Amino acid sequence: MELKDHKTPYASFLLVIEGKIEYLQDGQTKVLYTYDRHTIEPHVVHKVIALEDSVCLLIQI
Repeated sequence: MELKDHKTPYASFLLVIEGKIEYLQDGQTKVLYTYDRHTIEPHVVHKVIALEDSVCLLIQI
């Protein structure tokens, strides 16, 4: 699964509940594993790729 480049007007909190994903922003890549979390600032172009079957929770603030 891949969420192509996109942005949101809201700050967001991404939590990996299960699995392994790749978060890409500004040419940098961060791999997140089960229970890892990442804060996404508003208006920032980013994308997410599941590296294996994964469950994530996204909360927009």
